[in-house]
Amino acid sequence: MTAESGEKESRNQDGVRVRASFRGLPSVSAEQEAETPEEPPRRPIWRRVEVLVATAGVLALAAVTLVLYDVVGVPAAPSAGPSSSVTTVPTTAETSSSGPSATSATSGPQPTSTTGPRPSTSQPPVTTTTQTSDGPKPPAEDPGRYEGVQEQRVVKLVPQTGGNWVDIEYWRQDPAQPGEVQMDAKGVHTAVGAALAVIADTPLANRDRCSKVTTWRLRVDFSELHVGSQLCGRSSVGRYASLEVQVLPSSPSSGGRFFFYGITWN
Repeated sequence: MTAESGEKESRNQDGVRVRASFRGLPSVSAEQEAETPEEPPRRPIWRRVEVLVATAGVLALAAVTLVLYDVVGVPAAPSAGPSSSVTTVPTTAETSSSGPSATSATSGPQPTSTTGPRPSTSQPPVTTTTQTSDGPKPPAEDPGRYEGVQEQRVVKLVPQTGGNWVDIEYWRQDPAQPGEVQMDAKGVHTAVGAALAVIADTPLANRDRCSKVTTWRLRVDFSELHVGSQLCGRSSVGRYASLEVQVLPSSPSSGGRFFFYGITWN
């Protein structure tokens, strides 16, 4: 390769000589051009970065897939790009409480609940029995049983003088005056012209039924009675009454007392 320089002289169209100087550039010979090897074009560096990022994304996705298979047993959802994704697997409690409208977040099979049906939280109604200070309440009866009633109440007789008798008329006790129905250790008996009669437990007695009784007597032993037994009574002035046994002296909790529900009709 050589450099050329010098001056040239020429004439223009008017015949005037023109001198021009020039300095040539280095020239390359054909042999030198043939000996110089051509360098391959270089790839831009940003393409190499893309390749590295894509390779890292593929490796991360493969690692997540292996972890999900080993730990959960559910294949990972497909990812839209090289970045890693996390798949949410619902637990048994979330699956059972989500209801029929819930949808699965993964494409694989869902775990099934093994807890069984939920126990019912509802409780059965509780029935309570309320008692007054006078003892058990009278049972429910036909309203006709109370037509023409003069007096009705729970009567309590105790094994001691003054508390062991009662009058049929108004079921009142007078400690100074013996009543028409009196209690002793073995049973009950009548005085001053009153009478008693044992009748069937059902139907419940009314005035008409007691007025037709013919088996009147002066004494009834406790051994003939049970809770729910019925007696008809007749006062010394001819009024009819019903005695329904509620507590017998033989009961361990009675304390030797005799309770009955008494009704007297006009």
